[in-house]
Amino acid sequence: MFPQDSTGTAGTPAGTGHLVLAGISAVLSVVSTVLIGVALRRTGRWRSLSTASFAVTALLLIVGPVAAASAGGPHMGLWERLTIGSFLAWVAGVSTVVLTRVARLDPGTKVRMLR
Repeated sequence: MFPQDSTGTAGTPAGTGHLVLAGISAVLSVVSTVLIGVALRRTGRWRSLSTASFAVTALLLIVGPVAAASAGGPHMGLWERLTIGSFLAWVAGVSTVVLTRVARLDPGTKVRMLR
């Protein structure tokens, strides 16, 4: 819907929309790792996930600006994928740990995939 403008071409409204939405997405990714980290820190059982959340926050705060600064450069895609991949790995990891721990705590719990 909002394709990124090609490097070296004039900016378009769609390209601007891409940049705005990417910026919003980046900020929300960092905010979500912080909020989940704080929430998990309050309970003893989830401290390891809290630490992992804060580690991913630090990684995003380091790699994210590098990705933004590399816009138009030869390694732009690599930095973008590191940022997005780190966030998605965090989501998958936290989800997996939460689901497995909940199922272990209450073996009668049925965890089903939504169809």
